[in-house]
Amino acid sequence: MTDRPPPRRPPLASTTIARLVAIVLLGVMVFGGIGLLGILDVSTGPGPVGAAGTPGPGTTEPPGQATAGPGLPTQVPGVVVPPADQSAPVSGSILFVRGGNVWSVTDRTFSQVTDGGADSWPIWSPGGDRIYVTRTATEVAVAPHEGGFEKITLEYPSIVSLARDGTDPQVILDSLYELNGPPDAKFFLQVVQPDVSPDGTRFALVSDAPDPFSTDVTLSLLPTDGGRVRNLGLEDEPGLGHNDPEWSPDGRRIAFTWNGRNGSVGRPRIAIYTVATGAVRLLGDRGFANPNWSPDGRLLAVERSDGKGRDLAILDATTGALVKRLTTARDSFAPVFSPDGSQIAYLRLAGQAVDLRLMTLAGDGSHEVVDDRAVTDDGTVDPASPISWAAP
Repeated sequence: MTDRPPPRRPPLASTTIARLVAIVLLGVMVFGGIGLLGILDVSTGPGPVGAAGTPGPGTTEPPGQATAGPGLPTQVPGVVVPPADQSAPVSGSILFVRGGNVWSVTDRTFSQVTDGGADSWPIWSPGGDRIYVTRTATEVAVAPHEGGFEKITLEYPSIVSLARDGTDPQVILDSLYELNGPPDAKFFLQVVQPDVSPDGTRFALVSDAPDPFSTDVTLSLLPTDGGRVRNLGLEDEPGLGHNDPEWSPDGRRIAFTWNGRNGSVGRPRIAIYTVATGAVRLLGDRGFANPNWSPDGRLLAVERSDGKGRDLAILDATTGALVKRLTTARDSFAPVFSPDGSQIAYLRLAGQAVDLRLMTLAGDGSHEVVDDRAVTDDGTVDPASPISWAAP
């Protein structure tokens, strides 16, 4: 199992920078026989591999219309879903990514929202009327390389606002900037994993602003109407940085992953940043990552890492105590509470295939999993992008 490269940007080593969504915090890795969740355990979130194959077989039927009888897989354009009697209907709308394109699912109806193949990390606006995505842009520029400058192709992140149907793109932040040096000298900031505040005014994200050549990728803020990225200057374990910022429902705190390791094994921890005071508190034990708040702010759905894979668990958001372990097969990640707190959507790995699933929790406060069903069934969900869930 390989160690996790640090988020601090190394000197450029080729004429093309690897796609940002893949290298943001994880680096460029050669996977060979290394399983995806092995990679996850030396990082803090889904890695850049997974089901990158072609979409499942589609038909010309309208989205959500079954093309097979009961007990047989259902096909919609570009998506294979389980039979209706085995699939999970979605209340509200879930965003996910396949092949660099954003998709949404409502009930059992699927819609492709973007089609450029360059999008990741979709999130709903608080009102559900718009979508924010991280879009990879490309420009040929003169950039630092092995102590000098060289003409290369830069692939860099932009944060873009879209109407919920994918139209009306508005660039909020273009991370490319000019450097002192020869003509056309440019480079870019890593500005990734944005999460929008409940009042819709700010993103929490991770960034190496203001200086990508000396700054770890750590917790930062950005106005949703654009402007300057403000790195909060929080401490980190040197070279490891932070991941997975998530606003609390009341907008007062940001939960995030504080990266750590024990040798080659990742040992992340949940941290809580209080916006009003700037205080940071490490929550509970090591071995937990990628927090997602319950709608009432009392719980956190998290990934549990044991060095061999990822599982899902629920923590008390105040004490960090383990409330419930939800899965045990070391193949589950990226949990997100439903808007009413009764369900958790997540991604599951099978071989190198990743699908979207939905578990239902008991309503008696025990948090027992009473149902767990697939939403997609073709293994082509991008593991490096999270799920975002909007209320009906």
